[in-house]
Amino acid sequence: MKQAQSKDSLHSIISESTNNENFKLGDQVKMKTGGRVGVVAFVGPTDFQAGIWIGVILERPEGKNNGTVDGRVYFKCQDKFGVFCRPNNLVKLNNQSTIQSPLAQRSQQHRRVPSPTNSIASSFAPSIAASQVGGLRDHSPFAQEYGYDIGDRVNTNDGRCGKIKFLNTINGQVYAGILLDKPVGNSSGEYNSIQYFKCYPKYAVFLPADQVKRATRTESALPPKIAPKQTTASKLRLERRGGLDGYTNAGASSWRGSMESLDSAISQDRQNLLHQNMAELCFSKDNEVIAGLKKCLQEKEAHLTKLSNEMEERRCDSERLAQENKSLKLRIGELDFNLQELSRERAELRSSIAANEKSLKIYRFVLRKVKCKEEN
Repeated sequence: MKQAQSKDSLHSIISESTNNENFKLGDQVKMKTGGRVGVVAFVGPTDFQAGIWIGVILERPEGKNNGTVDGRVYFKCQDKFGVFCRPNNLVKLNNQSTIQSPLAQRSQQHRRVPSPTNSIASSFAPSIAASQVGGLRDHSPFAQEYGYDIGDRVNTNDGRCGKIKFLNTINGQVYAGILLDKPVGNSSGEYNSIQYFKCYPKYAVFLPADQVKRATRTESALPPKIAPKQTTASKLRLERRGGLDGYTNAGASSWRGSMESLDSAISQDRQNLLHQNMAELCFSKDNEVIAGLKKCLQEKEAHLTKLSNEMEERRCDSERLAQENKSLKLRIGELDFNLQELSRERAELRSSIAANEKSLKIYRFVLRKVKCKEEN
């Protein structure tokens, strides 16, 4: 009976994990049992029971909690507005996320009258987006505890810089999702198969919140951009700008034509400079790849040298053991020969002892006869 239950639970977990891909934060859903409507605020595993659970913020106080279960905060809402259920007990009402920016919400208010479901999405979804996805600022429940919030620039302990896009709990621990300034991360906004925000590959990293600190005012500035080189066309345009005030209306058309030609020349120079920078970047990347390959080759050569030394030591040990085995065989042969000699000598001694005992018996018999004659 227990095995059957375990199989059923495993099957339910597998089915839930497959259904989990269809739900994301901010989706408007409806429960199959009861018909309650709400907005998805949490997707993932929990501590109170195994498997994938969906945290929903209901439009009415018909739930069981406020997003906190057994002391762990999964999301935040008003009391009795939160509930957890399995993915197979939910139906998505629309395919688009209900999390919208304030500008989009104001524009939609002029187009249509919001329904009760849209009203709860607009009231609770911004906090979900801020704490889970990173859409708005000043909505993370852990901002005061760690001294930074979503949208703030931060520095990691290993020297990487970026912007906070996520600050909430993952598997019982508070994590900070960072959008990095350079491709030195290991993610594209995804952690444990859940997409918390989107960016280019290797531009995101998830770290424990205590390993991140808010950047100071001098550190919060973005990396300085490379100043473009001043070309002949740009110098000429600056000189012509200096005399622009002296132009009359009659010469304005000719000046515009010359400016258009200058703009085309400048755009061509910019394209050439862009191609040059891209070539330098590719060359630097190629150099980095070559340096990495050289380092890997050196490591492989060192490993091969170590293996060859170990093989040489083993070969010497095998030769030494062969010599010892040969000497032991010779010693065993000598001992066998000595044993045969000793066995032969023992046989001779036994035969001599038997002959002596026989002669002794004869002597004793003769001696008795002599004594009997003397007595008679």
